Amino acid sequence: MFPTVSEEGSVGVYRVPRDQSSVVLGLDLGTTSISCVALSGDGQQLVVLSEPHRAEIAGLAAGRREQNPAIIRTAAWRLLKKLTDGLPRNSHVIGIGVTGQMHGTILLDAEYQPMSYLITWQDQRAVQALPDGSSSFRNLQKRISPEWQTGTGCRISPGYLGTTVNCLQETGEWPDACRIVCTIADWVVSQLRQAAPCTDRSNAASTGLYDLKQDTWQTDLLNATRTKAAWLPPVKASGCVLGTMSDDVADITGLPTSAFVCNAIGDHQAAVLSALPDVGSNLLINIGTGGQIAWRIPNFRTVEGMDTRYLPSLSANPGGPSHSFMLVGAGLVGGEALAWVNRTIGTWLSAFGVELSEEQIWERLHEQLQNSPDTDSPLKCEPYFSGTRPAPQRRAVFSNVSSTNFTPASVARSVYSGIAASMREFLNIAGPAAPRPIEQICLSGNGARRNPFLQAAFQKQFSVPVTVCGFREEAATGAALLALRNLP
Repeated sequence: MFPTVSEEGSVGVYRVPRDQSSVVLGLDLGTTSISCVALSGDGQQLVVLSEPHRAEIAGLAAGRREQNPAIIRTAAWRLLKKLTDGLPRNSHVIGIGVTGQMHGTILLDAEYQPMSYLITWQDQRAVQALPDGSSSFRNLQKRISPEWQTGTGCRISPGYLGTTVNCLQETGEWPDACRIVCTIADWVVSQLRQAAPCTDRSNAASTGLYDLKQDTWQTDLLNATRTKAAWLPPVKASGCVLGTMSDDVADITGLPTSAFVCNAIGDHQAAVLSALPDVGSNLLINIGTGGQIAWRIPNFRTVEGMDTRYLPSLSANPGGPSHSFMLVGAGLVGGEALAWVNRTIGTWLSAFGVELSEEQIWERLHEQLQNSPDTDSPLKCEPYFSGTRPAPQRRAVFSNVSSTNFTPASVARSVYSGIAASMREFLNIAGPAAPRPIEQICLSGNGARRNPFLQAAFQKQFSVPVTVCGFREEAATGAALLALRNLP
């Protein structure tokens, strides 16, 4: 039996009464695609759009993952224009919230224009060998004291902004004219306003350099990573109003210059705001390019092997808390592992002269899964095709292979089970900090929504009710809800 799917379009969180013609937008700058939603004044989805941005830079050296920020910006403006053209005639856009992939790094000049491609969270250059056999990340780890990271909520890792800044300087790739370093979401917000970038606590903490307990940049970590405080944007409240739309962007997108532009928020936090009810012992498991499991906690606490992340509040109670935190198991196993299944099957077929589209492969694979039993002794997979954050050079392992069970359906099912098991392992890591008992799991992300066999794997792994978020683009929706909460 597959998990239930909640009613399509029902966001089901805090609403701000507005004039019925008022519309708030949410923009999500994902790793592979850009999504945009329009919410009515009472928080209902009116329009949902998504398309791949195709900004990935091809032909880079092994381990390097970069994207063209100009392509991302152009795709975002194009999608906003498409969305505004599709709104009802009486609609009035009053503001926009922005979210996007965290941890990555973009270098800007004094005019806030890119001096580099976006070096994404998937980039592994920091662990690549230097001429002396070491790596910039290994050298950095030797300079960092564990005590400096007690308030950051995470251990600085490859792909994080602090690690990347250090690596670029250690390898001689740092441009002397760089004046600002920030995330892609912070830069796009600055472009909407044509003003200097700001950041928020969620994106600041994703750099590995921000102390959430002290609410400030951690000086020792800045020094260790060779990051000047002057390069970092000022930290302001998540989703707060920063200004209004610039004339140039308004002309391109069709948005009014009166529309308020709100500070960005990390994509995971945005998804939690929209998809995880603030009641009971519920878990949110998001399957994007990677995978993340999260639950809310009232106060800052740390668990070795997990992240503690800042989470703003959507509460309407003036006397209520302005924020809380969440414990997060952040893994590299998720949608990329699903893509590996499809890509590998396609490669084998092509080698024998059979060409099928991605959609055709999924359709035929799911037909085979529907008709094949989930046996008591199945093929097993640890689907760490891209490593893990603590061990980036770890790779996938298949086991319990027999002479008959290495079929496409069995391989796919073992990968799905492995994804679910990788998320379940974070509950063991959390120990007493894990919610007990777990009442419900909510799955979010297109990777989970479109794959009933992955949903079934989670149901089997956790043995609790599993629901699938019924509305699309949870992160963009969360950014819009936060903007709706903060607009004047």
